[in-house]
Parts: sequence; structure tokens; C-alpha cells
Amino acid sequence: MFGQGSPTESHAIRRPAGRSVRVTIVCAAIMLFGAAVRAQTDVPRETLNLRFEWGGGARTQQWTGTIVVDNGSFADARLLGIEADESASIWIEAGQIHIQQGGPRTYDGVDVQITAPADATITVAFQPLGAALPQTIKIPLASLVDDDHRAPLDEHDNQLLVRRTPGDRLRIDFARDALVFEPGEQFTSTVTAHRTGAPPGSELRLRAGLTAARGEGVVWSDNYRLRIPLDGRAAGSQPVDVPLPVLEGV
Repeated sequence: MFGQGSPTESHAIRRPAGRSVRVTIVCAAIMLFGAAVRAQTDVPRETLNLRFEWGGGARTQQWTGTIVVDNGSFADARLLGIEADESASIWIEAGQIHIQQGGPRTYDGVDVQITAPADATITVAFQPLGAALPQTIKIPLASLVDDDHRAPLDEHDNQLLVRRTPGDRLRIDFARDALVFEPGEQFTSTVTAHRTGAPPGSELRLRAGLTAARGEGVVWSDNYRLRIPLDGRAAGSQPVDVPLPVLEGV
């Protein structure tokens, strides 16, 4: 009888059903989270050496600003300005590049290595002294592999230019840091083709040469072939060994 001791049939069904629904929701949430993590890790990461330059307008400006990249990092900043306080005006902190110039500049810039997912976006925010709001510029990282990015910063023709650094497509790594050699020693290096834009599976023809410090005579030269891997994102490498002259001072 209803209300006389044992639970009703409706009560007996509802509790297990409630647990089943909760468990199903939790499992679905875990699966979605796992899928999101896999989607993020499946995106290949890009490493580019980029040059950020600004200025060049009819009016010099004193700039402050930041450069940020989604889920990425900056390293090896090399300052391009010539002002005495240059080292105190551009620095990397908390994953961002900070710009705080001590005075008006006609030109300034920084070379930096950036590592981030290939679909990341670089956000540049620049503000001249006295401006109420910064000028914000968003640049897809992938667009910089093959193209430069230029954008106006103010009404005085000051511009921002972002491009790959010279030598980023053909990177040269030395076998050692010290570049002082004994006569007749061998200079060993590796040339790496990185995101050159050449078709996968194609070949690059390289010519390496050694010329005299005084004059234009060629002391040594050789030709190399560097194959671009079928995976267009991978880098192809070629060792280059240069025999140095036996005579000192050449």
C-alpha cells in the first residue's frame, strides 16, 4: 500500500536516474575538455625571428606600448635603436615586450625570436606621449611567414613595420662560439632552410665562399644542394665545412 513502509516505485526509479544523469554530464564535460586540449596541442608551433620597427614620420614621437602574442613567448631581444638609454626603453617581462621611450625618437625597433601556435595573433599597442588611447594592431602570426605587415601609428605618417629578420629563412649555426682560428683549421657551420616558401621536395642551390680580408680574391668556394623536406614545415639542413688558409692574415 502507498505510504505504508517500503518506498514507492517512482521513488525507487528517480534516484538512480539522477545519478546516471550526473555521471553522464561529468563524463561529457571531461570528453569535451580533452578534445579542446587535443585541438590546442595539434596546432603546430611556429618559431620565427621577427623585426619590429616604428617611426619614420614627419614628427618624432615618444612612444609607450606593448607587444603580446597568444599562447606564445619572446626571447633573444636585440635592440635596433642608437640612443644612450635604449637598453632601458625596451624589455621583455611577463611574456610581453614593453616599450617606454625616454624621449622622442625618429626611429626605433627590436629583433626578437617568437614561438607560438601557428594560428596565434600578435597584438601591438602603441601610444605617443599625450594621446588618450593607444593604437592597437592585430597581426596573424601565419601572415608573417611570407609577407611583411605595415600599419600607420598616427596622423604624422609614423609607421609600424613587422617582418622576418634578415637571415631567418636561411639560418647559419656555427659549431662553436669563438671565431678565432688557427691557420689551416676548418670552420664548421650548418645552413638550415626555415620556412623559405620553396615547394616541399624542391632543392635550393647554395654557394659558399671565402674571400680575402684585403682585396677581392676568392680563397675558397663550393656549391651545395639543400633539399626542402616533403613536410613543408620541416627544416632542411646542410653542413658547410670551410678550410681556412694556412697563411695568417688572409
